[in-house]
Amino acid sequence: MSAGRQAECPKTEWQHGGLLTARSSGSTGAPKTVVFQRQHVINAIEASAEHFGWAMGPDFIAWCPLSLEGVGGRMFVWRAMHLGWTLLPAVPSMRPDFPAEALAVRANLVAATPHQAQHLYASGALERIDQLLIGGAPMPPALEQALLQGQQDAGPDGVGLATRIHHTFGMTETLTHIAERNLGNPAYRSLPGVSLSSREGQLVIDAPNRGVHELLTRDEVEIDPTHAGRFFWHGRTDNAINSDGLKIHPEQLEDRLIEARNSILAPDRFYIIGRPHAETGEQVTLVIDCPDQERDEGRAKEALAVCRKILDGPTAPRAVECREFEWTASGKLLRR
Repeated sequence: MSAGRQAECPKTEWQHGGLLTARSSGSTGAPKTVVFQRQHVINAIEASAEHFGWAMGPDFIAWCPLSLEGVGGRMFVWRAMHLGWTLLPAVPSMRPDFPAEALAVRANLVAATPHQAQHLYASGALERIDQLLIGGAPMPPALEQALLQGQQDAGPDGVGLATRIHHTFGMTETLTHIAERNLGNPAYRSLPGVSLSSREGQLVIDAPNRGVHELLTRDEVEIDPTHAGRFFWHGRTDNAINSDGLKIHPEQLEDRLIEARNSILAPDRFYIIGRPHAETGEQVTLVIDCPDQERDEGRAKEALAVCRKILDGPTAPRAVECREFEWTASGKLLRR
């Protein structure tokens, strides 16, 4: 793989038979175009097909509301073309509408971000989906619990939500997912052809048949010594906050706050970030979504009070900011 030229239409690239490209999301750095060898893409497709049990041929119906610039959407098109699937048309959107063509049949496979998956669940679209891959961002605990509850609750036909749901783990450089986990289980499992290790607590990925060699990531993990290819994710090192020598992972704090089910601290309405501080190096700071650029001091004080009831002393935010949130085309929140 290498950084290079502007990404073209994924279908056109595939038909030309040469190198394939994808744009990184820009959620953790400047967006860039990454170039892949065609065989590496095919190897990644076939590893996923083997792991998830995907069939070949036009009877397999797939749908993907992800942007076709990013690797998630592009890989979905390339999977459909390589495996001969029927790919339903989709308009990338954070609140995607399930296509009318799928209402009379079941979609065998759908890929979505957590934000999109929340909308699909709320709209009832998951009842028409056999398998859902959720990726591109951490799974909010409230969404995971809702999906698990949906699978357990019996509907009019006496059964709960039958959709098989997987939370995937990957990045542009690895041609999207290299591991996945089932709902309710925090342990990720690697896909065929992927070897995992850690270096000073950071995940290292080796997948030679994808062109990935000892890739050191910015993900802090715990490798399970009893099961090869299994690991637990703790957070991103580039999100970590160093406050007076204490290393704090905002993702873990955000999970605890979301579980408290407070309307101010609802999913996608806040995040935690480190800001420079003269005494502690960095200060744990709460950022809340204010679409109208409002500066509501009462709301800010209430949000801080909620945080301090739930989080321990040094991990509780000391300051709060109100700002309008920004998102990438694939539905990832830009932490600024």
